[in-house]
Amino acid sequence: MQFGYFIRRLISNVLLLVVSCLALAGNPPFLRKISFLEGLPSPTIYDMFSAQKGFIYLGTNKGLVRFNGAEFLTIHFSGNYAKSINNLCENEQGTIWCKNFSNQVFYLKDNQLYLNESLQHYIDQSGNLREMIMVKNTLWLMTQYEVFTFNTLSGDIEQKFMLDKEMYENTCVDIHYAAKTGSIYLADLKHVYAFKNNQFEVEYVLSKNEQTTLMSFQGDIYLTAKNFEMRCRNLTQKKDVNLPDELNNSYFNYLRTSSNNLWLCTNKGLLLMDTENNQNAVLMLKNRRISDVIEDFQGNIWISTLDEGLFLLPSIDLKYHDVDSKQEHRTPVNLLHIEHGPENTFFVGSSLGQIIWYRANGQVIQTFETGYNNEIEFLYYDETQQTLLHTFGVIDLKSKKIAQSVILGKCIYPDDRGNYVVCNYALAGIIPADFNGEVNFSNINQPYKREIYSPIGIDMLVLRKMRSRCAIYSSTQQKYYIAYSDGVWMYDKLGNAVPIFDSHDPVIAHSMSLDENGRVWIATMHHGILQVEHGKVLVTLDEKSGLTNNDCKKIIY
Repeated sequence: MQFGYFIRRLISNVLLLVVSCLALAGNPPFLRKISFLEGLPSPTIYDMFSAQKGFIYLGTNKGLVRFNGAEFLTIHFSGNYAKSINNLCENEQGTIWCKNFSNQVFYLKDNQLYLNESLQHYIDQSGNLREMIMVKNTLWLMTQYEVFTFNTLSGDIEQKFMLDKEMYENTCVDIHYAAKTGSIYLADLKHVYAFKNNQFEVEYVLSKNEQTTLMSFQGDIYLTAKNFEMRCRNLTQKKDVNLPDELNNSYFNYLRTSSNNLWLCTNKGLLLMDTENNQNAVLMLKNRRISDVIEDFQGNIWISTLDEGLFLLPSIDLKYHDVDSKQEHRTPVNLLHIEHGPENTFFVGSSLGQIIWYRANGQVIQTFETGYNNEIEFLYYDETQQTLLHTFGVIDLKSKKIAQSVILGKCIYPDDRGNYVVCNYALAGIIPADFNGEVNFSNINQPYKREIYSPIGIDMLVLRKMRSRCAIYSSTQQKYYIAYSDGVWMYDKLGNAVPIFDSHDPVIAHSMSLDENGRVWIATMHHGILQVEHGKVLVTLDEKSGLTNNDCKKIIY
């Protein structure tokens, strides 16, 4: 399974700039949309299920879809009268069962859906199949008037409940298995029944006839009306749950649960419910038609819609946080880079030259105005000197003041000799880390020139006068790697320079990162991801390896 990889890929560095560990009251949770761009075959999803083996199954209007964390696979089936699938469930043996919208029930085997003929014959005689649930190895199936069971191992069928067909108002509307108590509940238009002593007995009498949906949460049974009356009731405690006015005249689809939360799926969004006093209820994905909510084995929440595919909610505590611009012309602020800081803090650089220093709880420590109304292209925290280096200079974190105003460009990276490699729009070079004295570099074999860098007079050893994007230094290899606009070059400690090629082509890099062995991983424009050691490409990961695109923007180990 590749779910861990997939989640890390989805929550990219750029997105983390906006939401990193900010749990701010009142801010909406961070959601990531999954669409056809990731291979989702349909935006219409009726039902979801997280299986024992880690797969997520989707019931869509194009059939049953399996998601393995990297790819979506539409399951083949034949003899079906409708493609649309819902009511996904799994028995203890790991077999997936589902039904379509034409009263047909299927089981999954060898990547294909099959009908069980004896079960299908009984269904055809019983009438419209509305819902089904799995309890261990037994399917509980609910038609308009009847509930019966099907043992998925033995094939035995047994009738459990029957309403009087002659009474016009009689109809079964929902069936639910409360796993915590092992109880099965059934709702018709007038009652909620509990299965006791091998029969359904009336547990609650409803105040009026209505279509309802049932859910168990923290030991209590909840009921919502599937009409426009905005009703949700805790039947166990005999009290209503307050709902926000935003859900007025909304159609309620289902109640769903995750580990510690109760969710209401509506046609006006998804409500994370507060069953006590509604003070902490959160309505997200407003005005979208929400069909289902599930939690996978890693604790991620997946949300399906009837029109817009899937949404991923990695954590309830992961929030959006907007930074208001103080500029009078109201140019919108974009947050571009993030960097860890001292004592569980972090920094964020903006598109208007602002650097915001945060505590991990989201509290702003200080906002630094660099004086340059332009984007912060990099941030680097130097723990040794307790400074923050950025595109336009240096901040002394001890005094919380700007220490130097100097154009440092696109990237700074330290070596193990007290230097920084500097990349900017015109060149790449090496400067002393304290900005004083001379560069500590032998310069034995190559005639690199020393120049004065910036008006403050920093000594620089110019490696190459070519636009450069990023640099990295591997102390294990004792090599510098610098990404120029025309390729990546490697420099050794004596100054020898070697351009790096992949299949005789220059490597055009966007980003580089080191692994624990000192090898360099490069995100490239045309060649996917490369692993490099001592100037040699050891590994290539590209579209042939499973990447969706060879143009890779960012890589972090």
